[in-house]
Amino acid sequence: MNNYEKEKIYWEDLLTRGEIDRETYNRQIEKIDLRYDFNSCHNIKDKFNKISKKKKIIILIGIICVITFIYFKFFYIDESRYIVSDIGNLEDPIQEIATGGTSKVISGINVKIDYLASYIIVGRVVKTFSYVPLTMQNRISPKDVGLTWGFLAQDEYNNKIEWKATGNRFLNWRVEDGVWYRNVVGESNFQEHVSNNHLIASNTEIESLINKIREGDYIKITGYLVNAHYERSDGYKYYWNSSLSRKDTGAGACELIYVTDINWLK
Repeated sequence: MNNYEKEKIYWEDLLTRGEIDRETYNRQIEKIDLRYDFNSCHNIKDKFNKISKKKKIIILIGIICVITFIYFKFFYIDESRYIVSDIGNLEDPIQEIATGGTSKVISGINVKIDYLASYIIVGRVVKTFSYVPLTMQNRISPKDVGLTWGFLAQDEYNNKIEWKATGNRFLNWRVEDGVWYRNVVGESNFQEHVSNNHLIASNTEIESLINKIREGDYIKITGYLVNAHYERSDGYKYYWNSSLSRKDTGAGACELIYVTDINWLK
């Protein structure tokens, strides 16, 4: 039994014997709680103060290393990755038929990647969503990036749109001005200037660059539109196919991109 418990029992006995009233008891217990809460905090500070100067320096260096690692992995972009481009006039994606393919071993499974078309897309990042790698699909493509180009990438239009991604592999949007959306722009014209892109990194460097993509960036992605598929040892077969059109909508309309290069526009 510690001192805290002994003191509480002492005042409980006095209350039970009728030597103090309930109000006095509550007041004393409150004082005990406050005193021991203070002592607990004080002891923690004492323990930290007792750490040697050498250990404090080691802890500080460790914290600095962690912060530096996070910065370079998720935020720092080398100047060589920036290219000069007219961000006010982002052209439509460029797509040409391609053949061949590659493969990646992910979680011990050989994922085959078939090239459908070479692909270059330059756009404004309107939404990103990073997935926790709990499923094979999320391991293949851990991040979705929503891009717009042409008129839709301009502030005049983009600022009228609320972009949403809820982790269901879809890019959603809400437009308050329905007249502008339907009559001025047109639904089909709108949808032909936006795409949700599932990104597959071709190597660890590209994986690091994908991690650095943020909403509001203007980027150029180079790679291939692909179909990804694999077969497990138990016979289960999985297929994930890319869209080849900017005009389709709904399930299957997203682009599955095997990324070979990423640049930021300036």
